[in-house]
Amino acid sequence: MGGAMERAKHMADLMEDKASEEVAASSDSALIKAVQAIHKLTLEEKAQLLEYLSKSMQHDIKQEAYKDISWEEFLDMTYGSLADDPIELPDRFKTQAQDASQ
Repeated sequence: MGGAMERAKHMADLMEDKASEEVAASSDSALIKAVQAIHKLTLEEKAQLLEYLSKSMQHDIKQEAYKDISWEEFLDMTYGSLADDPIELPDRFKTQAQDASQ
């Protein structure tokens, strides 16, 4: 995570440095283009973007965390998560299931 923060600081420094502006303008990097577009946003738009990025990163971090656990751990974590909203068969399937069992 520290490496990402260092790269972000470096990117911000590059965008602030007037001498680097020409290099950044000619770069094909998607990140450079995004940073240039961000400079054109209003303060309110930047706040909305920051909120979106925060939520997006939280989601991505959770997704990554689930990749490292075993299926037993996943079941332990999620067991009972639908207790307040159980999965039920629609009525038409209930009658079919009852007929089949008799």
